[in-house]
Amino acid sequence: MWIVVCASRPVSEWFQSGQASTVDAYLEGSPTDRASFLVLIALGVIVLVQRRVAFGKMIQSNRWLFIFYAYCLASVFWSDYPFVAFKRLFKDFGNVVMVMVLLTESQPVEAITATFLRVSHLLIALSVVFVRFFPELGRTYTGYSQNDLMYVGVTTHKNTLGALLVVAVVFAVADLLARRGSQAKKAAYEWMDSAILLLMTLWLLRIADCATAVFCSIIGTAVLVLTRSPKVTQRLRFVEVYAIGGSILWFSLDSVFHITELVVLSLGRDMTLTTRTGAWEILLNADVSPLFGAGFKSFWAGERMARMWTAIGAHILQAHNGYIEVYLECGAVGVALLVVMLLAGFRKIKTPFIQGDSYARLRLTLWLIVLFYNFSEASFTQIGILWCLTLLVVAEGLTPLLAAAAAPQAAALQPALLTHKWVAHPSIGARQLALNRVSRNSQ
Repeated sequence: MWIVVCASRPVSEWFQSGQASTVDAYLEGSPTDRASFLVLIALGVIVLVQRRVAFGKMIQSNRWLFIFYAYCLASVFWSDYPFVAFKRLFKDFGNVVMVMVLLTESQPVEAITATFLRVSHLLIALSVVFVRFFPELGRTYTGYSQNDLMYVGVTTHKNTLGALLVVAVVFAVADLLARRGSQAKKAAYEWMDSAILLLMTLWLLRIADCATAVFCSIIGTAVLVLTRSPKVTQRLRFVEVYAIGGSILWFSLDSVFHITELVVLSLGRDMTLTTRTGAWEILLNADVSPLFGAGFKSFWAGERMARMWTAIGAHILQAHNGYIEVYLECGAVGVALLVVMLLAGFRKIKTPFIQGDSYARLRLTLWLIVLFYNFSEASFTQIGILWCLTLLVVAEGLTPLLAAAAAPQAAALQPALLTHKWVAHPSIGARQLALNRVSRNSQ
C-alpha cells in the first residue's frame, strides 16, 4: 500500500480533494495524507518489532544510510519551519521502514520482485484504463494557457508517471529474462503476463513524452541484457576504472562531436532541457547556506517558495535535479553524505554482481538508473517509488543462512534459502520449515 501510494497519487487526491495550489496550503499539507502515512508507518514498525529485528545490527550494517538521515534530522533545527520539516522527515523515514520490512522477509528477493511486479501490474493497467476511458482522471492540462495536454495515468504529473514506467520496464524485463533462463518446466504462455505489462508500459512511455523515463528505460534494459553473460560480469571487476575512463572519453568526444547534444535532440528536447538549465541557475543563486542548505524539505516553503514561483514558474515543487534539490535542502554536506551512501551501496552490490547473482544485477541496474534519473528529475528524499527503490538498493545485502543441523544435500543448495542477518534467533519451527523446503527442492 505504501508503494502504491508513493508510485501514484496521495490518498487525498484519490478522493478528489485536490492538490495544494497555494504556498500556505502546501506548507500545511493534507490531514488525510498525514493520517494515512502515519498508519502505514505504525503498521510497518509493528511488523519489524514482531519479527524481533536486531535494530542495532541493522543500523551498524547501514551506517551511511542512517548517518544521512541523522544529518537530515539535524538540519531541521536551522529550518525556517522546524516543525513542518520534522513532520516531512518523519514521513520520509517511512520509506526506510518499508525497505526494512521487505528485507526482513523470509525470502526477501522473492518478496521484493513480487511487490514491485504486482504494483506495476496494478498501476500500469489502471493508467491505461484512465488514459483511454476516464480522461478526467488520466489526463490533465498544463502550461501557462492550460492548453497543453499531459497524460498522467494514476499519477498527478507526467514525470511521476515516468518514474513508475521506468520501474515497470526494469522489473518486467528482469522477470522475462529470469523466466527465459529458468530450467524449471513452465506452462505454455506463462511469460505473457510480464510481456503484456511491458507492452502497456511502452505504449504509455510513447504517449507520456517523458524523455528522462525513455532514456532510463533504455539504459536499464541494456544493462539487464548485456550483463547476463558471465564473460561480461567477470570483466566488470574493474568497473570503477571503466567508469572513470569512459567519462574521460565521453567528455573528450563530446567537446569535438557534441554527443550530449545529439542524445538530447534525439529524445525530442533542446539543450536547455525544457528550460531546466535556466531554472537551475536561479536556484543555485538562491539565499541558502551553501554548506548546510535551507533545512530538510524547507527550501520550497513560505516566502522563499513564493519568490521561486515568481522567478521560475508557479506550482513548481522541485528543482528537476536530485543533486541540486539535496543541495538546496541540506547543502554541500548533505550532497556529500548522499554520494557516500550511494557509493557504499555500490560496494555491497559489486561482489555478488561479479559472481553472477541475478538480484545483484537488478540492484546495479536500478542504482545506475537512479544516478541518471536525478540529472534531470529529482527523486532523492522525495515520497516516490524511485526513492524507495534507492534505499532498497543501497541497504544491506542478503546473506544465506542455514540451520547448523542442515543435511549435506541441503547445504549444497544453500543459495536456495535466503534470510537476513538482521532477524535475530529464528524459531525452531521456522528453521524446520526452511529445512523442509530445501529438502523438497533437492528431491
